[in-house]
Amino acid sequence: MELEGQLTARGDLRIEGRVKGSIRTQGEVVVAREGVVDGDIEAAEIHVGGRVSGTVTATGAARFMQGCRVDAEIRAPVVAIEEGGTVNGRLVMETRSSAASSGSATGKSGAGSSRSADDEGKKGSSSGGSSAGGASAKSGGGASN
Repeated sequence: MELEGQLTARGDLRIEGRVKGSIRTQGEVVVAREGVVDGDIEAAEIHVGGRVSGTVTATGAARFMQGCRVDAEIRAPVVAIEEGGTVNGRLVMETRSSAASSGSATGKSGAGSSRSADDEGKKGSSSGGSSAGGASAKSGGGASN
């Protein structure tokens, strides 16, 4: 099956065919091994075994299985990549509470911290980003990069 357009649901979705466009649900999205998504995915939980190109946004966990191919910006508080999975793109790990309380997506460190692979080379004393050891600058207002 092939679908082109916007797919919106309240429950769980399993993609075994091809979707060209966006997927949005309050439930879980599973992209099966034979599934292909060329577009954005927004869901509570996202599990990818197939191919995804676009933006992946999960309010819970984003999990990438062995054999997957993902070229995407990934936004989720929890990210897991199995050995043998291929994931290329930008990664932002944030929780809603840390983004809201800091005034930006990269204001605080610690559990549920915001981290971006693109920010690794751009850190300065006022960046508010996390270092490999977990220590970081912390800002009371909105930290900016």
